[in-house]
Amino acid sequence: MEIDTVGQQVKIKGQIVELTQKEYQLLLFFVVNKNKVLSKNAIAEHLWGDDMDMASNFDFIYVHIKNLRKKIVAA
Repeated sequence: MEIDTVGQQVKIKGQIVELTQKEYQLLLFFVVNKNKVLSKNAIAEHLWGDDMDMASNFDFIYVHIKNLRKKIVAA
């Protein structure tokens, strides 16, 4: 996997993987925090900032992770 932080592109086996902005930010967050346990609060706060104070659940995080995983596996 190659991550071009300037062009904000991700390549797997030389093929560009089309990611949404949130999926790209999520992937970078995971890479930067490799080998660390991340809470859903930490992930949500990183992606959405202070807006997360109003969230009642974190199902949308699981959706983004599922979509990101699906795109990586398909590449």
